Amino acid sequence: MRLSVLGPLVLGGDHHALGPRDRVVLAVLASRPGSTVRTDAIADALWGEAVPASSAKVVQGCVMRLRRALGVTAIETVGGGGAYRLALHHDEIDATVFADAVSVAADLLADRQPDRAHYHAGRALDLWRGDPLPELEDWPGASAERAELVEQHHAAEEVRAAAAVDLGLHAEVVPELLRLAGDRPTRERRWQLLALAEYRSGRQADALATLRRARRILLDDFGLDPSAELGALEVSILAQAPALDLVAPAFRETECPYPGLLAYDVGDTAMFYGREPDIAACLALLDRSGVLAVVGPSGCGKSSLVRAGLAASLVRDGRAPTVVTPATTTVAALAALEPGTGGVLVVDQLEELFTAPREEQDRFVAQLLRVVADGSGLVLGIRADTMGELSSHVQLARRVEGGLHLVGPMSDVGLRRAIRGPAEQAGLSVEPGLEELLVREVEGQPAALPLLSHVLRATWAEREGRTLTVAGYRSTGGIQEAVSRTAEDLYRALAVDDQELLRQLMTRLVSTDEDAASVRHRVPVRTVGQDDSQRQLVDRLVDARLLSSDGENVEIAHESLTLAWPRLRSWLDEDVEGARAMRHLSVAAQTWEAMGRPESELYRGARQQRVAEWRRRDRPRLTEVEAAFLDESEARAAVELREGETRLLAQRRTNRRLRAGLAAVAVLAVV
Repeated sequence: MRLSVLGPLVLGGDHHALGPRDRVVLAVLASRPGSTVRTDAIADALWGEAVPASSAKVVQGCVMRLRRALGVTAIETVGGGGAYRLALHHDEIDATVFADAVSVAADLLADRQPDRAHYHAGRALDLWRGDPLPELEDWPGASAERAELVEQHHAAEEVRAAAAVDLGLHAEVVPELLRLAGDRPTRERRWQLLALAEYRSGRQADALATLRRARRILLDDFGLDPSAELGALEVSILAQAPALDLVAPAFRETECPYPGLLAYDVGDTAMFYGREPDIAACLALLDRSGVLAVVGPSGCGKSSLVRAGLAASLVRDGRAPTVVTPATTTVAALAALEPGTGGVLVVDQLEELFTAPREEQDRFVAQLLRVVADGSGLVLGIRADTMGELSSHVQLARRVEGGLHLVGPMSDVGLRRAIRGPAEQAGLSVEPGLEELLVREVEGQPAALPLLSHVLRATWAEREGRTLTVAGYRSTGGIQEAVSRTAEDLYRALAVDDQELLRQLMTRLVSTDEDAASVRHRVPVRTVGQDDSQRQLVDRLVDARLLSSDGENVEIAHESLTLAWPRLRSWLDEDVEGARAMRHLSVAAQTWEAMGRPESELYRGARQQRVAEWRRRDRPRLTEVEAAFLDESEARAAVELREGETRLLAQRRTNRRLRAGLAAVAVLAVV
């Protein structure tokens, strides 16, 4: 539930959602979000010195009504009813978002990044609607909080104006600076910026007049001595010092703000746009049920939503979530986690669990249920087509029922924010027409976000200065061809041997299930990077954002790669059995190695014969462990074959002796 206090209090966009007393109570709590507020302080804000005897019950009634409007967990009772605490999420209160944006803008301006500072200051000022918390205007208890918000507003105005001057927009910003200086004449920074903007606009006389006016107002109207900086600026303007001339800020080559096919992670939250309604809905479900399942089709952006959206929001709340995946987290490691009451465990890509043996699944699920029983929150990211597997774990499925959030295609508004937001954050601009072109091509597609992010990354590489252009986008081949072109260009640049190595690597990392859906497989780097050629190939694929790696494991960046790159799809379709044999061999060999290479884990019988035939026919590139596993299996099969032949010969000799004995008995019987 969005709470706006930078102006008259607004709850969820409704200006008339609350009665007068309820508005005051909520305003008091919102003035100190996350802090305990005593009942007598709330009563003081409601009635001043004339506090009635029934004040505690009246405040309690207000809190009950507010909980119905905000949610039962939004206001916590502290000290047996003697105090309350507003427990809304950090991003649900405009004042906290405003303060963050002002701080970021000031830091960027100090770091000589005026383009980005201008964006963040503007984002903060867009939230400002007037004097903050006017419901508490007559309550001294909120004067410090209100004054702090007003001071942040003044700072945001000055940061944006200073950034505009540094960007060369001095002529356009002069009227705004005249207004700012008139509104707060004691803030010297505004007079200095105004004089500098006038000087850079070729109006030296006006700049000097501005400084003289500032000095007169400070001395005569307020009895304040002008600072040394004001006098130094006047001297510099008189001397037309070169230091005052505009120096075009060099465009700082930062990293591309679009991750391509890779999912946005917790650290990428500043660049994650377009899923704000989903984030709010997920937080509300998690608050209500304690267990949340984010469900959607492959490629819809579940991991990005869970990590850069939900988990990052929890970080801003101070809850420090723990993010894991079944493929990289053992049951023992999960058992060692202690999120604690108020903590949250986030399990992304839960579908990976269902490829493990049933016993391991049960142990993993038991640990998830333990986390919930301990009072921690649980967030699951799971592919929609594997929900049937989840239902077989009845206890967990029952807990999930009340916290399902289905992720659908991004809306038109969300897509536009996903295009423009990261660009503006990075100090880039988007050429008119590019946004509409991109939205039209991906609107309604479930895998829109990764494809959009990839083509924007390619467009960024073709940018003109700081501008993402339509021409740059068209040079990538468009949404449908950008991914394929990236992969195909890399493939064609490889030598023939490396092309075959690439085919074997990709079919090891991805497969298709019975429904032809793509399934990613995370494998240890050591198994696919045994020599220099393999390691160099993996590095090239990671650099191209076709693979992702955490240093220990590697996997394809996104399932949508199998749809966008026809060559990979053809590889998967050509050798389904071979790919299945490779995946089974990889798991079996690693298990055999981990158990100390026992003979009981080797391939035997028909499976050993099929895999041996596949190895002779396809000559796959195997790891040392896989090759040793097959060699041992083949050697064991040969031993068993010889032992079988020996037993057969012995049996034949025994049969011959028996037949000879029977013949002799028959002859004697005839005689």
